Order: sequence, then C-alpha cells, then structure tokens
Amino acid sequence: CKSKLTGLREYDTLIAMPTKKGDFSDLNRSQRQCLSFSEKKAIAFLAAFPRQQVQQFTSQFLTRSYPAGLRVTSSNPNPVPHWAAGIHMVALNYQTMDEAIMINAGLFNAHHRLGYVQKPDSVLHASTRMTAASIAVHVVAGHRLPKPRADGKHFLCPQVRVIIVDHQSRSVRDTHAIQGNGFNPVWDARLDPVEVTNLECAHIIFQVLTTGAQP
Repeated sequence: CKSKLTGLREYDTLIAMPTKKGDFSDLNRSQRQCLSFSEKKAIAFLAAFPRQQVQQFTSQFLTRSYPAGLRVTSSNPNPVPHWAAGIHMVALNYQTMDEAIMINAGLFNAHHRLGYVQKPDSVLHASTRMTAASIAVHVVAGHRLPKPRADGKHFLCPQVRVIIVDHQSRSVRDTHAIQGNGFNPVWDARLDPVEVTNLECAHIIFQVLTTGAQP
C-alpha cells in the first residue's frame, strides 16, 4: 500500500502545477509554477511591460489568464492580445457562443483539435519582426441559406459581415443586403481593406445575418 501511495505522489507531481500570483518581472520562481491572473491584470501587465520582457518570461514559465469575475453574463474577453503576448492558456466561458469562442474554435480546429498550437515566430522570438498586412475580402455569393425561423413565414434578406481581429484592433465590414433571396444570393462585394499589425495573430470571422435577426 505504501509503495502505491508513493507512486501516486510521483504521478501527481507530473500532472499538478500550482499557480502563483506575480507579474512578468518575477524571473526568480520555480518553473513548476504557473502565473495566473484575471483579464484586467493581464491587460495591465501587457501595457506595463515591454514586449521583449513579456516574451522572455513566457518562454520560460507557463502563464494563464481568465475572464473577470464581473462578467456575470458569462461573456468573454478577446483572447487574441493574450495569445499574441505569449500567454499559454486563455480560459473562456464556454457556455456563451460569442466572438471569443468563435476565434478560439477557429484557432484549434485548424490544427486538428489537438489542444495545442505552436506559437508563431513573432511570439516565440522577440527579435522577429511582426508582419503587417492589408487584408482584402471579396464576398461573392451564397447558396441555400437556412432561415432563422422554423415557421417558414419569413423571407431572408441576407448580408455578410466580416470581422477581422488582431492583437490591437477589431474591424467590421458589411456587404449590402439581398432582399428576399436566401436561395442563391449574389453580393459580389469587394470590401474595404483592413490593416493588421501582426498577420500571424490575425483572425477572420464570417457571419451571415438577415434583416432584423441575429447571425
């Protein structure tokens, strides 16, 4: 029995990682400890410390951020600035299908749902310059769009909304609405370009809306 307990303790040391309060200047800490903080503190720390210092810290220690306790409606913060800073785990309220959850799903679904995505070079290495870019979207057409109401008495007036998010900005571009045609709407809309400062950390969300309804 004693040997079994010893084995369990050894196993526990492999899977347990205690969290500890601190900031990105605390380099004299055990690598078996995870720095955990709320979104408010994360934003404050990211504003207070230089990018190079934050990336030096996150290259040596695990970090985690989580939504503020005042989010009583279970809304979520934008996870992109946290990822772009090198924070390893960004906790979200999964019971709310909002923009943050869509971005999170897009990031991890694109990597076979492995639960782990390697950081881009601009995050791994502070000496690597971020790649700025201009993103232009051309929305062409749709086909057999489902109606948002089950009774079938409402006509679709679909339009496409494109949301582009990076670690510093959030931009929205909308097409015009097609009146009464959800079967084969054609927008052929070239939306105004969006400038992003770090292409590796940018995300695009496509939403289809209809007049007076949610996406």
